[in-house]
Amino acid sequence: HESPSEADRVRKCTVQFFLVDGTAMVIEHREENSGIPQGTFVKRHRIPKPSGDPYDWTDLVVGGEITIYGRTLRIVDCDAF
Repeated sequence: HESPSEADRVRKCTVQFFLVDGTAMVIEHREENSGIPQGTFVKRHRIPKPSGDPYDWTDLVVGGEITIYGRTLRIVDCDAF
């Protein structure tokens, strides 16, 4: 679990956005013997921004950050679509 003395922790996740219905899900890559819970971080649904509006595909910009339920994710790469 997370330590209160840590300022940041790098955890590799995949954000999958579904254009057909505007839903998204976040999956954390599993690492053996890490000692922290991993797997599905956010199940597929319309994820709200801190403002309350749902995220849209235009919010997902390489080099940008998104905040999901109090956790900030930095987007470092994406596949072509």
